[in-house]
Amino acid sequence: MGEALAASRVFVSSRVAALEMYGNEGLKAISAGLPEEARVVADTALITEKWLPETWIMAWQEAVWHGPARADDAAFRAYIRRVVDAGFGRVRRLLVNLVTPATLCSRAAELWHDEHTHGEISAHPEGRVVTIRLRAHPYVARPVARMVMAESLRHAASLTRAKDVQEVHRLDGDALEVKLTWR
Repeated sequence: MGEALAASRVFVSSRVAALEMYGNEGLKAISAGLPEEARVVADTALITEKWLPETWIMAWQEAVWHGPARADDAAFRAYIRRVVDAGFGRVRRLLVNLVTPATLCSRAAELWHDEHTHGEISAHPEGRVVTIRLRAHPYVARPVARMVMAESLRHAASLTRAKDVQEVHRLDGDALEVKLTWR
């Protein structure tokens, strides 16, 4: 299957969010926390490649977590929400205003593969609960990446008509399981 890749727009929205929240100094701190080969995504707003290594986005997430977010869950989740707003939220704002979290999550596989080359994702809605499972992707193995996935899903669902969207995530064997509830 080859190396797992992320769409360059994931990096663009991550960079936009970092600049908005942390400014140039925060972006420099994030860049300093990246492997040398990945620093290009922090150092330029123009990314010409369509796909880049998923390991770079996970390194970026870790650099934000340990850097400007100072390993604080609330601060990091605020950053994740800003990333979603800068990417998915902007592009699909009209779509999400017209659906429920269950409807949105039932399209999870399609939406996921717009931005990631690897991973098996499924969604199982049941009333005002939806369980999303991600397998065969590097995110599953990394706690910070699991939090990114869970908060991204929760925030995307909160952009729908639903109120008080909550998430609980856990490892379930070889899968990341994210359960969303709302009223």
